[in-house]
Amino acid sequence: MTRTTAPLNAFRIIAAELADWADAADQEGHRSYAQACADLGLVYLEFEDADTTHPRVTTAWCAAESARMALTDGTGIEARARTSRARLHLALARREQSADLSNT
Repeated sequence: MTRTTAPLNAFRIIAAELADWADAADQEGHRSYAQACADLGLVYLEFEDADTTHPRVTTAWCAAESARMALTDGTGIEARARTSRARLHLALARREQSADLSNT
């Protein structure tokens, strides 16, 4: 994944879609599913500032996309686990980048 294949605005578009899903689920009383949608939306917003060439960011992207597919299928538990994996890989990528910058 590169910035040319995943333009920054695509992350916001996906996050906005997930916000809509979260709102609809919340209105229908599906709080857990709404939270899964909202959490994943926040992950997509984190991609805007991520170094898309970093291998962990690629892993995070794959986990996030897998979570989004799980939400499409209505599988909130599976989506939450994959969202957590995506968030963890993004955090590790940020830490590794910080360490690399401080060593230069």
